[in-house]
Amino acid sequence: MKHLPPLPWSYSTNAPAGQHEGKGFVYLLDANGRKIGTFWGNPDEKMATAQMVMDASEDIISREREIAQAAECNAEYAKSRGNA
Repeated sequence: MKHLPPLPWSYSTNAPAGQHEGKGFVYLLDANGRKIGTFWGNPDEKMATAQMVMDASEDIISREREIAQAAECNAEYAKSRGNA
């Protein structure tokens, strides 16, 4: 998707060592490690939201792969039929 920051996304937190990760700030990071968002809420909400976004980014990557594979198959089929 051209309008999204580079995938896969991840998160980082500045929680003190040994404390709940969501206790501090929780940032959304793009594939280059650039901060592209911040999660707000209580610690459990922030971490649940971060996990949901991570899962969604993996779904986007999978879907883009499927689309690319389908386009490749279509191109090969068209070529075999003399329509390329």
